[in-house]
Parts: sequence; C-alpha cells; structure tokens
Amino acid sequence: MSVHPPFDYYKKTEIMSYNGEMKKRYTAAIKVQIVTELLKEEKTLAQLSSEYGVSTTQLTRWKNYVLAEMPRLFETKNDQSQEKYDQIKWTLLSKHTLSRLMSGSFL
Repeated sequence: MSVHPPFDYYKKTEIMSYNGEMKKRYTAAIKVQIVTELLKEEKTLAQLSSEYGVSTTQLTRWKNYVLAEMPRLFETKNDQSQEKYDQIKWTLLSKHTLSRLMSGSFL
C-alpha cells in the first residue's frame, strides 16, 4: 500500500500581488517534479513551460538553483565544520589586522 500526499501538495496557487495582478506560487513538490523532468531531458524547455504554465526563464532559474545546490547534499559534517571554522578564523584575523592597523602597531 503506497501513501500519496494530498492533492494540494502538488498544486500551484494564485495570489493577488501588490499591483493587482495574479501571481502564481508553486509548492516545493511541484518544483521538484518539474526540475526532475527538466533534468531527464525527455521534453524540451518549451514543452515543459507550456505543460506546467511556467515561463522558460523561471524553469531555467529553478534548474540552475538545483544544480548549484546539489554538491551540498554530499558534504559531510566535517566539510561544513571546516568551512565554518575557516570563516571564523578569517573574520578574527581580519579584525585583529584591522585593530593593529588602526593602532599603528602594524608597521
């Protein structure tokens, strides 16, 4: 027995924007479904745009975002910790260097 999410999970909604135009909002699930189809390359960008009613520009943005974020899925906790450590170290070093420059003791 498979459990399917409710229909609304895959639904887009339209809301009124500040200038009175209708603006479409898509759930994360539908975005994943569309981008997955884009990555399969079985249909063209124009076909998917027409099928889902999403502009080709928006589809390209979603695809590029997914491709850019994919490497983070495979990072280990140590990779993330090292990155944070490097950021903190750089910040402290920068503050220390700046304070030495301001006090004149750097030269």
